[in-house]
Amino acid sequence: MAFNIDRLSRTTLAFNAGALTLSDDSVTNGPAQFTYASADDAVAAVAGANYFNPESVIYDLKVDDIIMCVCSDANRVLRVAAISTTANPKTISTATF
Repeated sequence: MAFNIDRLSRTTLAFNAGALTLSDDSVTNGPAQFTYASADDAVAAVAGANYFNPESVIYDLKVDDIIMCVCSDANRVLRVAAISTTANPKTISTATF
């Protein structure tokens, strides 16, 4: 099938962008966490290049964000590996852990 934005949910708070407090009390941005469930797509399709439709989520996802995927045949944890907003069309690629 295809990416469906209604199946993507952010599980970290939107305002902290995955902020992490370090041992010296400084704060740095950590990865945001998302879940994505698709009973229609196999994990290979979801993990494939540019599955996450850039026009829908190009400004929501950031490099190193984590996506917990529940697919028709398996579950997989993906990491956003690269985003190109200058390419035409815009592209998002993921990598597995």
